[in-house]
Amino acid sequence: GNIDDHDKQIIGNPFPKIFGGFSTRVDYLKFSLDLNIDGAGGFNLLNLDAMAQTDMSGIYGNITKEAYSGAGTTGPRVGSQNFVSDRFIEKGDYLRLSNMTFRYNMPVEKIKWLKTLSVYLYASNLFTITKYKGLNVDANSFGIDNSRLGVAYGSYPTIRSFGIGLSSTF
Repeated sequence: GNIDDHDKQIIGNPFPKIFGGFSTRVDYLKFSLDLNIDGAGGFNLLNLDAMAQTDMSGIYGNITKEAYSGAGTTGPRVGSQNFVSDRFIEKGDYLRLSNMTFRYNMPVEKIKWLKTLSVYLYASNLFTITKYKGLNVDANSFGIDNSRLGVAYGSYPTIRSFGIGLSSTF
């Protein structure tokens, strides 16, 4: 019943065992589709955001309704403070469609001064498949601080963006 320094141990691993990506381009008639997929697996993240949202001492501000409904049974008692534990370690495995471009190459054979003209639609960060419950599986909340790798705290989600463009060569 006494928790002291002898009970501490290293939990989780912030370094992926496997990571990589895949890029492809498919052309059909005057259309083309470019895809970039990336992912990583075999690593863990410490979700400090989840810890703060279930901390019953109130020092972090708002507490989730779920934290109150499980207080003292599945979570800490009201008035208690959370400590870093394996309860907040989550698998960081993910697969993401990071970029996609759909292009139409317009016919320009009759325009002598123009070699190519294409219109395209692009999207970045279309979706991420992961079981991680935080906002950003690519979290690196403390920059280059090697003592806190794999810690997610206050990280913003990766931006999803869309656009349209026009490309030409003369």
